[in-house]
Amino acid sequence: MSAPATANSTSSATTPSVTPNSGNEAKAQSNGVTNVTVDPKDRKKKLIRKQGGTNPIKYQLWLAGHASAIVFGSISFVFQILWLPNKFYINSIAYRLSLLGSITALTATLSHKFGLSYLPPHSTLVAQQNFQYLVLAVAWIFTFKSIFKIIPYYLIAVLQLSNHKKIDAVLKQAPFLASIIAYDELFLIGYLLIRTVFF
Repeated sequence: MSAPATANSTSSATTPSVTPNSGNEAKAQSNGVTNVTVDPKDRKKKLIRKQGGTNPIKYQLWLAGHASAIVFGSISFVFQILWLPNKFYINSIAYRLSLLGSITALTATLSHKFGLSYLPPHSTLVAQQNFQYLVLAVAWIFTFKSIFKIIPYYLIAVLQLSNHKKIDAVLKQAPFLASIIAYDELFLIGYLLIRTVFF
């Protein structure tokens, strides 16, 4: 996760060979006043992004979200793979809690990266992969259950936590797991298309 976007004033030095853009700058240079002769603290300043530390609340939400995705996703996998009856709605509850965990982790990531008060323009936000997965997870909660819908979130959670805990055995398989996510998404598109057309 990267730090939320904030602003901080820092000094910015320019080279003395820059052509002046105004009469004042030209006059200043004619008097021998340039960025070379002016003290750094008195030079022109610009706003840059401040790299803040990790927010402990967002970190805990991120960690709990991915852990929930793995725990409840595993329960849902067992029920769906073994065709177990949905007794007491355990499968349905676990399925949606798994997605809810992913939503929590993805929201914490976006909040940490941009800050909820500093969200980028919609075009930039939509281009973010985390945001795309977040929107899909919200949609999947309200639609029919499918093991293929939660596989990407499950594997992403596994990879994220493995990277965080430095589990080399899993990280060595990262390219393979990433390919599973890609093929699963392609299969899901085809499956949903066929289901829409013929059912």
